Amino acid sequence: MVMPLLNRRFVTLSVDHLLELGRRILGAEKLAVPTELVDLVVRPLVQSDIEGYESHGIVRLRRYTDYVLTGRINPQASLSVLKDQRGVAHLDGCWQFGQVTMQRTVEYIQQRMGEFAAFTVLVRGANHIGRLSYYVRQLAEAGYIARMEANAMGRPTVTIHGANQPRVGTEPLAVAVPLGKGRDPLVYDASTAAIVEGNVYIARTSGVQLPPGYLLDKHGQPTTDPMVIYLKPGEPESERGSVLPMGGISQGYRGSGMSIMMNAISGILSGSGVNPAPGTPGTNGTWLYCLDPREFMDADEYAAQCRQFVDYLQSARPIGDEPIRMPGAGSAQRRDSARQLGAQLDVEVYQDLCELAADLGVSVAGIDVSPSASAR
Repeated sequence: MVMPLLNRRFVTLSVDHLLELGRRILGAEKLAVPTELVDLVVRPLVQSDIEGYESHGIVRLRRYTDYVLTGRINPQASLSVLKDQRGVAHLDGCWQFGQVTMQRTVEYIQQRMGEFAAFTVLVRGANHIGRLSYYVRQLAEAGYIARMEANAMGRPTVTIHGANQPRVGTEPLAVAVPLGKGRDPLVYDASTAAIVEGNVYIARTSGVQLPPGYLLDKHGQPTTDPMVIYLKPGEPESERGSVLPMGGISQGYRGSGMSIMMNAISGILSGSGVNPAPGTPGTNGTWLYCLDPREFMDADEYAAQCRQFVDYLQSARPIGDEPIRMPGAGSAQRRDSARQLGAQLDVEVYQDLCELAADLGVSVAGIDVSPSASAR
C-alpha cells in the first residue's frame, strides 16, 4: 500500500540522484559488496520509492547495512541449486541479499522455460527480497504468466484473526500477466496484512501516527501508535503489539487464511521455516511459479483477450471523478511522475540515510535535494 500522509515532510531528488545515494551507501568500502551487485539491490529499492511504496524503498538500506556488518547478509554468496528436475527447482540464496537471490532466480527460470510449459521454484536463504512485483513483471514482459508468494520468517509482526499476539509476517502475493508487445503487463502485488511493517517503521522514524484500523496494542485494543510493535531494550515479547491481517478486526480471516496457506508452502516447503526462534534472521521463503500461455493458445490472442477484458472492466461507471484503475496502474503513474518531477523521500528517512552514509565514511556531496512543495 502507499504510505498514508499524516503531517509528514518530504524532500525531492531526481531519480538519478536517488539511485546515486543508494549506490554510494551500499558501495561503501566498509561493506565490501561486489560492485556488480550494488545495482541489483539499489534499483528495486528505488523502483519502489518512485512507485510510491517507500516501505520497500531505500529506507531499507539502514537494515541491510546492519545485516551485512553483523553477518546476516553475505555479499559474497552465490545461488545454490539444491534440486532441478521435472520442471521443479529448489534454490538456496545462502544469505546473499534477497534482491540478488531473486534476480538470479528470475534469470534461472527464464533459462529453464525453454524446456518446460511451466516451471516452479522454491527458494530459501534469501533474506528480505523486497517487492514481488519487480520480479514477476520481468517474467510477464518476457511473455510468461508469473505468480509469486513469500513468507516472512523471523520476528512475527502480524496477528491472526481472533488473536492478540503476532504470529506471522506481512506475507505478500504477486501475479503478472502479459498484455502484449508495447504494453505494460497487468501486475498485482499486495500483502495479506492490513499494512506492511515497512510502513509502520517509516511512521515510527517520522514520528507520526498511523490511521485507525492497522494496529493493536499488547492488550488487543486498536491503536494508531507505530511504536507498539517495537520493543524497548529488555522488554519481553509479551509487551509487543501487532499488525492486523488484511480485512481488519471484523474480516481478518481473509488475510489470515491466505497467510496461513502461504506459510505452509513458501515457508515450510522451501525450507525457510515458519516458527521463529530467538536470533533467527529475518528472511523470505519464496514460491515462484511461471507458466507459458502459448501452451494453451496463441500468445497474441491471449494478450488481446486480456486487453479486451481490461477495456470491459474500465467501461464500468466510476463512483467518483477518478478513472477506474487496473492493478499496477497507480504505480506506473507515480513512476512516470517521479521521472519527470523527481522522487519524494521523507525528510527523517533522508536525514537517517545521510547519517548512515557518514557512519560508513561515504560522502553525499553532489546529490541535490530540495524541499517538496507539496506532499505526494
